[in-house]
Amino acid sequence: MKVRVAVLLLMICCLNLFQVAAKVIGEVQALMIFPIIPYAILAIFYMLWLSAAFHLLSSGEIRQNDCNSNCCAYDLGSKRVSCDRCCGFSIHYTPHIGIAILFHLFGGYWATRFFMASSSTVIAGSVASYYWARGDVSVSDQ
Repeated sequence: MKVRVAVLLLMICCLNLFQVAAKVIGEVQALMIFPIIPYAILAIFYMLWLSAAFHLLSSGEIRQNDCNSNCCAYDLGSKRVSCDRCCGFSIHYTPHIGIAILFHLFGGYWATRFFMASSSTVIAGSVASYYWARGDVSVSDQ
């Protein structure tokens, strides 16, 4: 019996919460459109961020690997494993470029979190100002 009463009280509380949320969205209709703005800003940011990331990743020095090592590789032309040519190439970064890549990754993560937190703060501020100012008459309405 106690469980049924607790579930009933929880359902009433949730129903009241949804009613208030519906009133807020009815009064502050810009909340329906606002999330598009931060995502558009993030899309532009990611385009710039990716172009800078590709530039950083391509700024290393390309070196041919040691050909004297004992290795074998699959040759796509002859479709068999060949131990004749398995040198290949690799990219070597200076320590400064490595640090710049790590800084760029952290900066992208930080900027994403900053934009998302800023949009959440704007939404929370608009809902809170509506909720706490219910029934108040502004000076311009008098």
